[in-house]
Amino acid sequence: MLNDLNYRTGYKGFHMNSNGPQINHLSFADDTILFCNGSKRPLEMILRVLKTYEDVSGHLMNKDNFCFTVAAN
Repeated sequence: MLNDLNYRTGYKGFHMNSNGPQINHLSFADDTILFCNGSKRPLEMILRVLKTYEDVSGHLMNKDNFCFTVAAN
C-alpha cells in the first residue's frame, strides 16, 4: 500500500538526486519511516493509507509513537 503512493498524483517522496529513485518509506522490524515533501496533501495521503491498513488488517497502530519531523529545503 505504501509503495502505491509513488504512483498517485499529488504525492512526492524523497529523492537523493534528480536521477535517483523516489523513496517513500523505509522499514526495519516493527519500525517504519515515511518520507514526503511535507505539504498537506501527501501527509493526508499517508494518513489515509495508514487508516486503510488498520481497517483492512484489524491491527491498530500505536499513535503515541507517531512523530512528524519537517526539515527546511
